[in-house]
Amino acid sequence: MPPLMERRDLLRGALAGAGLLTLGRLALERTPAVLGQPHDVTPPAGAALDWRARLAPASEPGQPMILAGTLIDSDGRTPVAGATVYAYHTAADGLYSRTGSLPRLRGWMKTDAAGRFQLQSIRPAAYPGRTIPAHVHFNAWGAGHPRQGFEQIEFEGDPLVTPERLAESRKLGRFGFVRRLVRSSDGIWRGRLELRFDGGD
Repeated sequence: MPPLMERRDLLRGALAGAGLLTLGRLALERTPAVLGQPHDVTPPAGAALDWRARLAPASEPGQPMILAGTLIDSDGRTPVAGATVYAYHTAADGLYSRTGSLPRLRGWMKTDAAGRFQLQSIRPAAYPGRTIPAHVHFNAWGAGHPRQGFEQIEFEGDPLVTPERLAESRKLGRFGFVRRLVRSSDGIWRGRLELRFDGGD
């Protein structure tokens, strides 16, 4: 068997060939095995996308969560309207799916005129037996931008978020990837984030 670094390089090459390397930072070590293979991020044919989406049904076990976001152009100021935002995450058991490679809790949004998108779901759980913080994955494309993956969104207070990760996030200011969640009186965890394209046409 090839040594670890060689196996990692082989996997990185396979992901690149499949078009899965993002324009931003590659978080290879944070890719769960079940999603080490490509999965289709295209919305279902004929889907009418709104700026809001429900990723988890109301009956889904777990703590309800709403994330409100804004997609920003590479200049760091201009909201991007009419772009598709794709999000997915684990269920309350820390798994994407028990039956296949596709994440079960996933959805698509179309940013509004102010670049806004919002997802309603549950708080994801960390992968069982691993030290990677609970997180949500995001991709976005359209409005003159190719598909881009973003650093996974993690949450303050998660014991698996290391001080180094938190410091790295804080250096990015409003575009930081470790976000605060606040539980409101209705029992829903709410948070905000901003995603910035690395570049565009």
